[in-house]
This record gives sequence, structure tokens and C-alpha cells, in this order.
Amino acid sequence: MKAFNELKLKGLDESGIKDKKIKDKKIEEREIKDREPIVSKPKESDSPITADGTYNIIGQDIIVMEGIHATIFAHQGISNIILGKGSDVNIIMFKNPLKQKIELKDGAKCIYVALFENDSVQEFSIRKNSDLTVSNIYNISGKEINSKTSVYHLAPNSKSLMHSRAVISKGKLCVKGLIDISEDASGADGYQKTEAILLDQGSKAISIPELSIKNNDVRCSHGASISSLDQDKMFYIQSRGLTSEESAKLMIEGFFADILKKLPEDVSNMIMEHI
Repeated sequence: MKAFNELKLKGLDESGIKDKKIKDKKIEEREIKDREPIVSKPKESDSPITADGTYNIIGQDIIVMEGIHATIFAHQGISNIILGKGSDVNIIMFKNPLKQKIELKDGAKCIYVALFENDSVQEFSIRKNSDLTVSNIYNISGKEINSKTSVYHLAPNSKSLMHSRAVISKGKLCVKGLIDISEDASGADGYQKTEAILLDQGSKAISIPELSIKNNDVRCSHGASISSLDQDKMFYIQSRGLTSEESAKLMIEGFFADILKKLPEDVSNMIMEHI
């Protein structure tokens, strides 16, 4: 493909180069679709989404209409997501954007899973009776990632669970989490937790939780856990005939799989293939 593109570039004028860039973008989008497994025959969609179903969306903002039930596999460049009143949506981000804003209207429910490859800033705004679960997954090898996730409770009886899980090899992760509960958000319930497994002594994980609470009638808390692989469990698994590498892989898969339980099995299995 590279050699072909170099050949085509020779002798092109400015308009020809522009046409080539457009064609290359379409080819890249087709290649992304080909690489991603198909679950329940996802449909390509131009936003807004007006019917129940499973969708592949590439490089565009997402609007889900009122009352819609959908699973969305999202790829590249999706900066804004709006979920309509009473919608019930699973969102799987295969590559986290640098900055993203997500809004849940009244009564909306969302399970959001992101596979992190780089730095990112996420902002969630949730309204009356909305229910948000965020699962951020980091499988870091030889790099440093900094992320910040903020959840803003704007109305009564809104609920959020912000969960970050990381496995780090020769790398570093800094996770900042903010739960902000406004004066109008009575009955809000917010929780954030970061869990990390360090595979070597040189790796590092930092969790910086923040709570901003402007209403007394709420529940809000946070937690963090940073550890290495449990050697007793490793010994037990190896005693069943697995090698050290196979035992570690099995434990890491279980560590990530635990936060995907709310998703349909075929969807969680597909996510595990990408971790």
C-alpha cells in the first residue's frame, strides 16, 4: 500500500493530492472496519441514531435519540456524545480520543468502556435519574499515560460509577478522577475507584481522586489499590500445569474481565480480544 501511494503521488497537482488524501482516508476507514470483529451485525450510522441496534461509528460525533437501546462500537475522533432521555446505551471506545464530552439526558443509562492508548481528558455530564458506569482500561507497556475523568452530577438522583483498571509493564500511569455534585443534585450517588497491577519494579501508578460536593443529601466516595500479581494465586494456577507466563496472562484476563460483567457476553469477549 505504501509503495503504491508513493507511486501515485508522483506528478500530481494540488487538486490531485487532495483527491488522494480523501481516497486514503476512505481506505483507512475500510481497513478499520475490516479489523474490528462484528457483533450482532453492527450497522454503519450517521448520527443521530433513531433506531435500536448495534452500530459501528468512525470519526463523527454521536447523538442517540430518546428511548433508544443501542450498543455502539466507536473508533477515532469522536469528541462529543449526547444520549437522549430514557436511552440505554453501551459505548465501547476502541481508541480513546484526546478529549471527549459525553452528556446523559434525564433517565438515560450508559455503560462506557474505553481502551486507552494515550493521554485523555473525559467529561461526563449526567442529569436527573441518569445512571452512568465508566470502565477505563489501561494495558501499558513501555510508555506513560496521563488521564483525567470528570463526572458532573447536574440534577437529582443521578448515579455514577467510575472504574479504572490498569496493568503496567515498564511504564507509568497517572489517573485523575473528579466527581462534582451540584447544589441541585440531591440524592446523587458517585463512586470512583482505581486499581492497578505493576508487573515490574520500574513501573508506577498514581491515583488522584477529587470530590467536589455542593449538596449534603448525597453519597460520594473513592478508593484505590495498587499491587503486583498475587504470588499465592500464581503458585496455585501453576500447580494445575500452567507455565508462569500462562498463569500471569490468566490472572490479568480475570482482572480486566471483572469490570465488564454488566455487558453482554459477546461484547465483553470482543473487548478482551483487544486488550
